[in-house]
Amino acid sequence: MNELHIHDVLRMMQDTQKTYNSREAFVEDIKEQFGSDVRFNACSSTNMDANEAFDFLIMKNKISIDTSENVSLDPNMKMCDENKHSH
Repeated sequence: MNELHIHDVLRMMQDTQKTYNSREAFVEDIKEQFGSDVRFNACSSTNMDANEAFDFLIMKNKISIDTSENVSLDPNMKMCDENKHSH
């Protein structure tokens, strides 16, 4: 099983500047990029699958969904300093 920090998803989105046309497309891209068994950790949550990572990123205002269900990085998104935490 592949374990990564949730910031890896955010960096992927920053690097590609990709917008997804649905939650499903976002989750599928995470699985394609990082593997179908990937688990994500964050400062306040651990062992998240791709769907749980999506929910976490929405809840933390890291990504947003517009009225057409397009998923993109929230323009006001800030990452925590992962070096200050043990993951």
